[in-house]
Amino acid sequence: MKKLLSIIVLGLLLSGNAYAATIKYMFKTKIKCDGFYSKGSYSDISAGNYQTSESAAGDIYLAFDRKTIMTDWDSVNQEFKRKYKIIFYGLDEIRSETDSLTVNYVKLNRIWGTGSLGLNHRLKNCVEINSLPKKKIKQKF
Repeated sequence: MKKLLSIIVLGLLLSGNAYAATIKYMFKTKIKCDGFYSKGSYSDISAGNYQTSESAAGDIYLAFDRKTIMTDWDSVNQEFKRKYKIIFYGLDEIRSETDSLTVNYVKLNRIWGTGSLGLNHRLKNCVEINSLPKKKIKQKF
């Protein structure tokens, strides 16, 4: 009886599209960070006058395990658009390999809750979350 009940529950979870993302990313660590675009000026770098300015980029969602880290969460289709291979997974830091096409990478500081996505995207106030956001849209056809 217990086996039959577990098969029915598992079948219901897997059959519904609303639960597909929940199961797909269930065993991954999910985090939410405040994103910022960073722009710098290299004009007087020899004099030590490197200046940066930041502008808010909104919430950034990531998920990772020991092998991969995923970025660019699509809340409508409930999937991540980018996937990177992790080259260092430590207690204090996580680093991914660099994407050869766009020079993007992911670097997370697990102690300070900060990080970066590529050269111009900074992450602050990163916290672990239980679930990823879902966005429902009204379809016309």
